[in-house]
Amino acid sequence: MPKSPQGYELWIEVEGERVEEFQIEATEGGDGPRTTCWIPCEAGKAFSIVVSIPAQQMAEDHHQLDVRIDGEPITISGNLLKKAEVQSAYTKRYHGAYHREKETIRPFQFGTLDLTDDEAYLGATSKGFGEITLTLNTVEILGIMDTEKDPQQIDPTEDFPFGEEQPCKRVPYYKLTGWKAVSTLVFNYRQMDMLVAKGIAPSRASAKQPEPHHDTPAPTGSRERVDGRNGLPKGKRKSDSVKEEGEGSGFENPIDVEIQSLRARLVALEAEKEKQPNYSDPTRPAKRVKLEPQSTLVPGETIDLTMDVKTEPRWKPVPGEIIDLTV
Repeated sequence: MPKSPQGYELWIEVEGERVEEFQIEATEGGDGPRTTCWIPCEAGKAFSIVVSIPAQQMAEDHHQLDVRIDGEPITISGNLLKKAEVQSAYTKRYHGAYHREKETIRPFQFGTLDLTDDEAYLGATSKGFGEITLTLNTVEILGIMDTEKDPQQIDPTEDFPFGEEQPCKRVPYYKLTGWKAVSTLVFNYRQMDMLVAKGIAPSRASAKQPEPHHDTPAPTGSRERVDGRNGLPKGKRKSDSVKEEGEGSGFENPIDVEIQSLRARLVALEAEKEKQPNYSDPTRPAKRVKLEPQSTLVPGETIDLTMDVKTEPRWKPVPGEIIDLTV
């Protein structure tokens, strides 16, 4: 997801890598800015939730993260991020749901989206089916609750896609007030094949094809509007509809792609030019042209080559003459 105007950023990770996001759409509602997108998922795969808070906001306010999976609130350990005396950015990763009484954490996992057209399930609705909703709030701390059980504690149940329990250190419970949402993000998770079939994500084949350098490249996905009520099947897990998503903003503009290609070509040409001699360098010695000796002829003078040439008399040895070569 793109950063909020204040610099907040939240995303989903799988195996330490940020999950690719499609059809990102930002809106402004009564509960503050809200951003939605689509992400691919794989049943049984563990994922993490990551929150990044800029330095200025971290120094000014306490923050609290609210997590909902399939529309149901989930308790997480360490969701209260106290403001720091030293101004610095802060990033935190959450790996699972927290069970206060057992003092355990169950890792987040993508569940199996069992889909059906059975009319029996149309009445049992779950508004947030197939969604991971993250809301970051600024809060004020009233104090620590002196209680053994968090009155707002929501224990994970078998209905949610969590992994095996792991021991966790007990954390204090704070009484908070002054809740104000500063950023809300909704991740609609679906199987990659479904995202491709609905035109939300590009096909794997087209994603592997290199972009042409001279022809206008095609967009990375379709701009077709997706109607979840008509386009996506119904789910057994208390769902009769999936929210309709409008045209996303996660596509690359073909003109921008061409501009980037031309800029890359320009950089390559400039690098090649640097390797060549600089002909315009004034300090470079000029080339000299070899000059032929000037003629001594007077202009208009001619040389007669038909005249007799004086010849030297030929030497003839005298009979009996001896030439001494030892001298």
